[in-house]
Amino acid sequence: MGLSLQLLVPINGLSDERVCVKDSLWLDSNSVLFGHLIDLSESRADEGWEDIPERPTLSPRPIPPTTWLMINTEDGVEITRTDHYDKELTFLFASELAKLPDAAASSCHNRAVLAFMRALPFDTPVILMW
Repeated sequence: MGLSLQLLVPINGLSDERVCVKDSLWLDSNSVLFGHLIDLSESRADEGWEDIPERPTLSPRPIPPTTWLMINTEDGVEITRTDHYDKELTFLFASELAKLPDAAASSCHNRAVLAFMRALPFDTPVILMW
C-alpha cells in the first residue's frame, strides 16, 4: 500500500482562521493502522488482509470551514485546506488517537509516534495529512 500519513499538531488549536503547525510526525505506511482511520475494506478483500478492520474504528471530522492550515515547507509557507489527494483536511483529538491499538502500530517508529500522541493533552486536535 502506498498511503502515507503525516500527523500535524497546530500551535493554538483550530479556533483561528490561520492555523500554524507546531509539530509534524510521519507514520510508516501500515494498512492495519490506517484501516482504523479510513475505509480500506477493498484492500482487505482484494489482498486477503484479515488484520485490516472491516470498517474504520475512528471517525475523523473535517477541519472548521473557516480554518486554513499554514505549513512550513522547503519552498516557504503553504496555506491549504486540502491534503495531498486534494481532499478536505480532517482531524481527531489526541484522546481519540490514543484509542488506536498498539498491535496496529507494527513498527518501532509508529509506536513512538503513537506514544507522542498519547502524551499530548487529550483535547489537542491532530490534523491528518494524507
